[in-house]
Amino acid sequence: MGKIDIRLLFQKYFETLRNYQTNERSHFDIFLQLVFPVVVSIGLFFIWPNSCSNAGDLISNLISCISIITGFMCGVAVLLFQLRLQMCSQQDPKPLDRELALVDESFHISMWAVVDGLFVVGFLCVAPLMNNVNELVSRFIFCLAISLLINFLLVTCMVLKRISAAYTSFSRGWKM
Repeated sequence: MGKIDIRLLFQKYFETLRNYQTNERSHFDIFLQLVFPVVVSIGLFFIWPNSCSNAGDLISNLISCISIITGFMCGVAVLLFQLRLQMCSQQDPKPLDRELALVDESFHISMWAVVDGLFVVGFLCVAPLMNNVNELVSRFIFCLAISLLINFLLVTCMVLKRISAAYTSFSRGWKM
């Protein structure tokens, strides 16, 4: 399991759920990004409409959209990796610790978005197939996909916010 273990990616993502001013865990961010999607999925599981399991066009469009955004996030991660390498060799001005942390956290969040997106697409592909085997299992997989989808959307917004913050920070004092 060592080479395919994603726990470290989740741990690095989880470490970014903090208030950057106080450097303490942000309970609101943890609730919004981890607890809220699970609560929505559990609620949806119990009020699941019968006709929803075969919403083929919706699932197909979601898979396409999430795949595109996941690919974009993978590209963002590569660009952040390149930026981090460039920052290591930057001497004038020397990068501040908070700038390095911003890039590092943005990278880890981007990587989690890629993993999250892959799982969403995988679950959305498997759930309709399971409908023929067991409707309850199919519903569970759909709800799991929805929970991850909500997290994916929130993480993607967080990545975009961090990229904006990085641009603002670097455009003020860096020689590009």
